[in-house]
Amino acid sequence: NYIDFWASWCAPCRAEMPASKRLHAEYKPKGIRFVYISTDQNPAAWEKASKQIGISDMDSYLIPNPEKSELIRQFKINAIPRYMIIGKDGKVINADAPRPSDPKLRVMFDELLKK
Repeated sequence: NYIDFWASWCAPCRAEMPASKRLHAEYKPKGIRFVYISTDQNPAAWEKASKQIGISDMDSYLIPNPEKSELIRQFKINAIPRYMIIGKDGKVINADAPRPSDPKLRVMFDELLKK
């Protein structure tokens, strides 16, 4: 799983979305799931941005109170965008993975798919 922590107001997050969607189209059939987790305070802003970007409802989640979120605290998500790779076993493979536009990410995905 490739986890993308983002928010509707985060320009760098949104700038990565086209690259993320291209990778999603290429790697989803190979078994890599893309999950988008928003830290938006405003659910309406999150819904609007998700529709504008074209993120599937099945792959997109909102953390309603990010400042109180155990997930945010546990993984020390202090800034976004932030990306993580989590294995099928639920273990974190990379807690600070490359951005979708970084060519290193493809290399990581290809290596993981060989295992």
